[in-house]
Amino acid sequence: MKSPQDTKPRRTAIVVLGMHRSGTSALAGMLDILGCDSPATPMKPTQDNPRGYFESSSIYSLHTKLLTSAGSRWDDWTSINPGWMSGPRRDEFQERAVELLATEFKDSRLFVLKDPRICRLVPFWEDVLKESGAKPLYVLTHRNPLDVAASMFKRDGMPTDLGMLIWLRHVLDAEKDTRGRRRTFTSYDRLMRNWAGVADRIQSDLQFNLPRYSPQVTPQVEDFLSSDIRHHAESDEKVLNNPLISAWLRDTYAVLQRWVAEGEDAAGRTTLDTVRAELESAAPAFATVAEHARGAGQARQELDRLKADYESLQASSDEHEDTRQALEQQVAHLNSALAQRSHEAEQVGSELKAVAEERDALARKLEELEKARDEDRAALALAQKKHAEDLDVSAQMLKRKTQETEELEGRIKTQFREIADITRILADSEKQMAALRESQAAAQAEEKRRAEELETARQSEARRAQEAESARQSEARRAQEAETARQAEARRAQEAETARKAEVRRVREAEKHLADLRRRAEELEAAAAAEKERAERAEFGITALQSSTSWKLMAPVRAIASGFGRRKG
Repeated sequence: MKSPQDTKPRRTAIVVLGMHRSGTSALAGMLDILGCDSPATPMKPTQDNPRGYFESSSIYSLHTKLLTSAGSRWDDWTSINPGWMSGPRRDEFQERAVELLATEFKDSRLFVLKDPRICRLVPFWEDVLKESGAKPLYVLTHRNPLDVAASMFKRDGMPTDLGMLIWLRHVLDAEKDTRGRRRTFTSYDRLMRNWAGVADRIQSDLQFNLPRYSPQVTPQVEDFLSSDIRHHAESDEKVLNNPLISAWLRDTYAVLQRWVAEGEDAAGRTTLDTVRAELESAAPAFATVAEHARGAGQARQELDRLKADYESLQASSDEHEDTRQALEQQVAHLNSALAQRSHEAEQVGSELKAVAEERDALARKLEELEKARDEDRAALALAQKKHAEDLDVSAQMLKRKTQETEELEGRIKTQFREIADITRILADSEKQMAALRESQAAAQAEEKRRAEELETARQSEARRAQEAESARQSEARRAQEAETARQAEARRAQEAETARKAEVRRVREAEKHLADLRRRAEELEAAAAAEKERAERAEFGITALQSSTSWKLMAPVRAIASGFGRRKG
C-alpha cells in the first residue's frame, strides 16, 4: 500500500488560460524565461506572433481533432457538448493527450502548458494531468475585449461582435472550471506594465517559486516583452462605460479587472454565474445569427485574399507584359538589322553584276585588240614581203622598223600581262563576292535562327524570365559580332571597289596604248607607200636583191615572222 507521500504528484504544470489574442503567448514566454520548461515541438513563429507561441504543435493538432469530434471548433462561442465529455471519444483523446504530454515534456518537474482552447477543456486536461502525475496550477489572464476583437478582425476577418462573444465564452468557462483549484488572475495590460509584479503575484498565489526569478534575467524579459508586440490598446472606459456594449461583457470585464487588482470575491463569482446562465439560455436563439456572422466574416476575409491575389497577379502580368514588349522591340530591331543586311546584300549583288559586265566588256576589248594586233602583224608582214627586195635602199629603215616592232611587241606583251593581271583580279573579285554572298546567306540564316530563338524565349518568358534575360544578352553579343562582321564585309567590298576602279584605269591606259599602236601602224603604212615609190624607182636594185644573197639578207625578217607565228599559236 502506497503512503500519502508516494501518491503526491511530483510534477507541476503551470496551465495558462486565456482567450486567443489575449497575451497568453507573452505570459508563457515570460514563464519560460523564468525557468518553466516549454514543449519539445513548439509552434513556429508567424507574422501575427513573431516571438513565438510557446505551445505544442502536436497538442494544437490534437485539440483541432478533439473539437471536430465534439461538433465544435476553435472559434465556437457555445459550450462543449456535455455528452462528449462523458462519452467514449473523450477516453480515446485522453489516452492520446497523456502520450503527447510525455513526449512534449518528458520527465520535466515544472513545465508550462498553454493553448487558448484549454479554456473550454479544463475538466478534460485535469484528468490528463492527473494521469500523468502532474499537479495543475492555473494562471488566468485576460485582455480588453475590444482589443481582442480588433486583433481577431485583423487576423481572421472575424466580425467584432462575434469576437467578443468568443472572448466571453473562454473567460467564463475557464473561471467556472477552475473554481476551488489553486489559481491566480492577471491581465495582458498588467503584464506589459509590470511583469515583475505579475511574476511575484503568481509565486505568491500559487505557492511555488520560479527558478530563474532574479534581477539577472530582467533585461531578457524586458526585451521579450517590448512594446512593439502590442498593436491594439483600448482604454477600460470604452468597455466599462459604453452602453452600446453588452452588459454581459461589461460586467464580466469589470469583475476580472477587480480580481486582478484586489483578489477574488463572492460577489464577483455571483455576477459571473448570472452572466453565464443568461449566455447559456440565449445561445440557442443566437447560434444561427452568430454562424451567419462568422460566414460573412470568412467571406470578407476570402474576398480580401482574392483581392490581394488579383493585385499580385496583375503586378506579375504587368511585369510579364513589360518583358514581352522588350523582347518584341528586340525582335523588331533584329528584323530591321536583317532587312538592312539584305539591302546591303542586294547592293553588293548589283555591284558584282556591274563588275561582271565590265569584265565582259574588257574581254571584248581584249579580243578586239588581239584581232587588231593580228591585222597589224599581217599588214606588217605584207609590207615586209612587198618591200624585201628594196633591202639595199631601205635596210636601215627596215632595221629601224624591226626595232620599233620589237618595242611594239614588248609593249603588247606588257599589255597582255596587264590584261592577265586584270583577269586574275576579276577572278579574285568574283571569288570574294561569292564568299561574300555565302557569308551573307549564312548571316541571314543566323539572323533568322536568332529571331526564332527570340520568339521561343518570348513564348516561354512566364516560366523562364531569368533565361530570357540571358538569351537577350547573348543575342546582343551576337548582334554586335554580326555588326562587326558586316563592317568587315563592307571594308572588303570597298577594297574590291577600289581594285575595280584601278582595273578600269588600267584598261583605259591599255586603250590609249592601242590607239598609239594604230597611229604608228598608219605611219608605217605611209612609210610603206613612200618605200613603194622608191622601190619603183629602184627596179634594178630589186632584181638584184632577188638573188641568193638577198635571201640571206632576209633572214632577220623571217625570224621576226616566225616569232610572231609562235606567239600567235
